[in-house]
Amino acid sequence: MQELTIESPNYCPLLRDIGEESLAAVHSSDPRAVLTANVKHLVEKEEQILVFLKSKRDAIQCALRLAKALRLPPAQEALQALEETVLKAQLRVALTGGVALHHADLTLEERALVETHYRRGGIRVLACTTTLAFGVNLPASTVFLEATKWSTDLRTGAALEVPLSWAEYENISGRAGRLGFQDRFGRAVLIAANQFQADWLWRSYMMREHEHVTPAPGQKGLVDRVLNLVASKICLTAEEVQSFFARTYLGFQRAKETETLAGDVEKMLAALVRGQLIRMDEEGRVEATTLGEVTARKGVQAATAVKLARFFAAAGARKVSELELLYLLSLTADGKRMYIPLSSAEHRSRLYEKQVNQRLQENGYELGEELQGLLQARMLPTAQEVRGAKLALLAVGWIAGEEIAELEQHYQCYAGTIRTQMEQLSWLADAAAEIAQVMGWELACRLNDLAERLQLGVDTAGLMIARTIPGARRAAIKAMVASGVITPTTSSPAFARGEQTPESPAKQVTADLQLPLFAPQSS
Repeated sequence: MQELTIESPNYCPLLRDIGEESLAAVHSSDPRAVLTANVKHLVEKEEQILVFLKSKRDAIQCALRLAKALRLPPAQEALQALEETVLKAQLRVALTGGVALHHADLTLEERALVETHYRRGGIRVLACTTTLAFGVNLPASTVFLEATKWSTDLRTGAALEVPLSWAEYENISGRAGRLGFQDRFGRAVLIAANQFQADWLWRSYMMREHEHVTPAPGQKGLVDRVLNLVASKICLTAEEVQSFFARTYLGFQRAKETETLAGDVEKMLAALVRGQLIRMDEEGRVEATTLGEVTARKGVQAATAVKLARFFAAAGARKVSELELLYLLSLTADGKRMYIPLSSAEHRSRLYEKQVNQRLQENGYELGEELQGLLQARMLPTAQEVRGAKLALLAVGWIAGEEIAELEQHYQCYAGTIRTQMEQLSWLADAAAEIAQVMGWELACRLNDLAERLQLGVDTAGLMIARTIPGARRAAIKAMVASGVITPTTSSPAFARGEQTPESPAKQVTADLQLPLFAPQSS
């Protein structure tokens, strides 16, 4: 390959001698070799570099490869206090060479430490996915980026490799030389394997105009926006709802389709009435029901609220397991948006269906409608159903206090993903608790406890300790439970009289165990 030429966004094709910069000469057609050589060339000039790649696996492999090739001063001292995870081990290897990785599978603590030490200059090169381009400002004089990303086919659910949009390219490339972070200029580099690809990249990103702006609501999510307008009392009649959308950008774009837009809004109102989320009288006045108000306030989708409400109405006094509740949450409209990896081998093996069935039989629970569809189906369940079963089983292990490393290995996903999905499930369980109260389900309080346990990753005994000592770390709570710590509850007469204090037993056990009680603050 000839000498790599990098052209700035200000490059003018009519003035060939302006906006060009020659970097390292690399005689290779392998983009990885070109990347490594040029990262080394720039690091030797005391530059900090971000490398954006399309997948988490690519980011890990790139970080390890660059750490081995660059051999920069190590920056691993910050990892000592973190919980052991699979990615922590790989991160430690990369940090021995002054390089780090950053993507959504890292825990929040790991991400915070990487970002902190990169800002301080201890980490010179950061290999990351495009998630870093949204909401995190890090100093970089140079950004290398891959011009593709992974997406999902909406029809088949298959993974597709697609080009970055022009807006995504602008956002990522804008990380270089960002105002307030770098005194010098910044450069963004796209690496081409051949001249054809180089010409295509130039036309696609340097010479291309920005995409057209599309209206945010569209057809998808329109029903939830209609509900929010009614629940917030911004619109008190169906006519006001119609008028509101006619004045939005969506209404502007569809000005020639006024009847179609009005018909769509009318359909959404009718659907909300059928779902008992709003009421509408003969004169067109609309108001949210109690269920509709809870749905809007909690921020869940209308479809999620309707599914949960119907479940609680049908459950009655039936004994419902935590596993069934978690599986139910995973199959709601909001639950289906959660990501948990599922290989084709896991899907075909029916491993998780067998584990669900075994747990239910051991505890003597009656099957609800959702679990009947999963466990009694003759055909192979859908990937979404199996993914829901996997997520529910993972959550059961999490709230039982299983070690994060064991959960990573058993369910083939990283700690960052586990924590993120548990937070999402906690939010859904909290919303479900209020919906259950509205529907008069007598065990609604269990969902409040479940929401807290999902957030903390503890069992019921651990939850009592966590409520007594807010901010206590998961490891410390588990150790106190294992040591037989009994915490006073608000229902205890001695506690109510002030004769028992929650601090005494917990502080004593923590001292005996020599454990850090509270999580360190992220800088």
